[in-house]
Amino acid sequence: MQPNRFVAHAARTPSRSRGVSQPMARAQSWAAPFTAEQRALVVLIENGGIDLELGTLVDMIADRLPAGGDMAKAALRPLAGALREKIRAATDTLLESAELALNRYSAARPDQYDSVTVLRDGTATYAELKTKLIDLSRAQKIVDLIILTHGGTGTISLKNNITAQMVRDMRTDYGKPLQIRSVYMMNCKGSSLNQAWLDAGAKTACGTIENNYLPEPTTYFFWKNWRAGQSFQAASTNAYRATIKLMNDAINGFIGALPGLGSLIPTIDVATFDFVAQSAPVVSGQGNLVVSSDDISFTQSVSGSLATTVVPLSLIGSQGTSPSGQRIATMASYVYENEDRYARQQNPVAVVIAGIEIADALQIGLGAAAMVQAGVSGSAGSFTLNYDRAQRLLTNEARQAMPGANQPKSKYTTTLFKVGMKVRPVANAVISITWEGNAFGEIGTVVIERDLDSSSDWSKSDFRITISRLEPIPDKSVDPRAWPLVFTYTGSYDPVGNGQWEFSGEFEINAFGTLRFNRHKVVSRALWDGPLASAEEYVERGATIIKPIPTIPPEQVKYLKDKLP
Repeated sequence: MQPNRFVAHAARTPSRSRGVSQPMARAQSWAAPFTAEQRALVVLIENGGIDLELGTLVDMIADRLPAGGDMAKAALRPLAGALREKIRAATDTLLESAELALNRYSAARPDQYDSVTVLRDGTATYAELKTKLIDLSRAQKIVDLIILTHGGTGTISLKNNITAQMVRDMRTDYGKPLQIRSVYMMNCKGSSLNQAWLDAGAKTACGTIENNYLPEPTTYFFWKNWRAGQSFQAASTNAYRATIKLMNDAINGFIGALPGLGSLIPTIDVATFDFVAQSAPVVSGQGNLVVSSDDISFTQSVSGSLATTVVPLSLIGSQGTSPSGQRIATMASYVYENEDRYARQQNPVAVVIAGIEIADALQIGLGAAAMVQAGVSGSAGSFTLNYDRAQRLLTNEARQAMPGANQPKSKYTTTLFKVGMKVRPVANAVISITWEGNAFGEIGTVVIERDLDSSSDWSKSDFRITISRLEPIPDKSVDPRAWPLVFTYTGSYDPVGNGQWEFSGEFEINAFGTLRFNRHKVVSRALWDGPLASAEEYVERGATIIKPIPTIPPEQVKYLKDKLP
C-alpha cells in the first residue's frame, strides 16, 4: 500500500529488491592534499520543481487530537498554508522555483568549489553522470555529489533507473576508485545505496532509512550546514533535526492560537510520526569530513559498517529499511544506540599527524584524564544530581613547550537532559553541561548542573541521577586530541508520585565541543502511563553536536617530533 505522503518531491518508486553487498574495505590508490581549486560539485536533479503536499500531515495531526473528527480537520485546514509559509521564510523563498534552489549550489563557486555541474533534464542520465564522475576523477578533482531525485530500494529514479550495481560498475569502468568525497541523496530509501557509493570510491554517503517524506527543507538545511563547516555527519543529522523543529514550532504555534484546540494536548512532536522517523538520515563512512577537508589522507580504508543515524541501526534492514510492519517510532519505551562508536573501534585505522603515526596521547603531550572530585552533588527538594568531575590537561613538561596552550580556551555549554519539559505541569528541569577545550586536546573540568531559570519546583516530585566517568580503552583510530571523556548515567524520575520512569545511558564529550550520546534508554515502571507523551519525552537526551577536529597547533607538532626517538 502506498504510504501517506508529506512531500511529493521524493515519491516512492517501486523497484526490485537486490541482495546485500559485501562491505568492501580497501585502500585508495590516491593520497594528496586538496584545495578549493581542486574540488568539484556535481548535482543530479530529476524532480522538476519543489511541491509540498501538506494536507495529509494536517489530517494526521487532527486524528491525534482528542476531539478528532471532521471538526478538528476543518479547524486545522489553514495549517497547511501556514506551514508552507514558515518553510518558505526559513529557506529564503526556496520553494519559489527549482531555479532558485539550483542557484544556491552555483553560489558555492569559487569560494568552496572550482566547478559546479548540474545534470538535469536531458543530461540527468546514468551515462552523463558516469562520464562526469570519471572525467573529474581523471582530472584529480575531489568530488561532492548531491542527488535530488526520486528513488526506491537500491534505485535512483531517472528516465532509466540507476541501480546499486550500476553505481559499482562506475569504479570498474574507471579501473580504480572514483575520487568522490561525499554523496548526499534526497531519493527515497537512499541508505540502501550508501554501500554501493562507498564501494565505488566515495568516502562517505547519506540517504534516508525508508521513504523520504522530508526532502525539503532538509536538503536546504544540509547544504547550509555543510557550507558553514559542519562535518558531513553533523550537517546531515542536524538538517533533519532542524526540519523537525521548524515543523513543530509552526504546528504548535498555529494550534496554540486556535480557540478551544490549543489546550487539548501539551504539544505535538512530529518526530513521533512514523513517516518522519522513516525519513531519518543514515550516514556511512567517514562522516567527520568537512567541506574544507583538504589535508585528509585518502589512503585510509573505508568500511560500510560505519554508520550513524538518529534512530537505532537495529531497526534498519539489509537494504536500509525497517523490517516489514515494524514501527520505527514507538511510544512504549525509548532507546537510542550510537553504533558508530562501536563500529569505529572494530575497524581501527592508524592516525597520522604531520606524517607521523600516532598511537599514544603522551606523544603529543596530553596527560591521562583525571578525576578532580568524585560524588559532587547538587540537590533541591527531591531533585538529586551526583556526578564525577573530570578533566584532561597537558603534562607540565608539554605545557612549558607549548605556550599557545595558555591562551584562552573555548567554552562549551549545552543541554544534557530535559526532564518532564514536554509533559508539564509536572515537575520539570533542564540539566546542562559545561566544559572548556582547545586545539591541543585539553578538556577543562566538566560541570553538570540544573538550570535554575528553566526548572520548576521539586518539593512534591522526585528525580535522581548519578553520572560516573568511565575509562574505556582508547580508540587508536582517532586523533588522541579527540579522545573523549566518557560518562555513564542511571536514574529515576517520579513526577506524580508513582515512580514510573527509569533511565540509563552513556555520553561523551571532547576538547572541540562534541557531545555524543552512545546510549540512552528510558522505560516505564508504572502500571499505567497515560497518553501525555512518549517515554523519551519524560527524560530527553540532549542534541548530538559533532565538531570537526582542528589542525594540530605547530607547537604540538614540534613537541611530537622532538620526542621521537
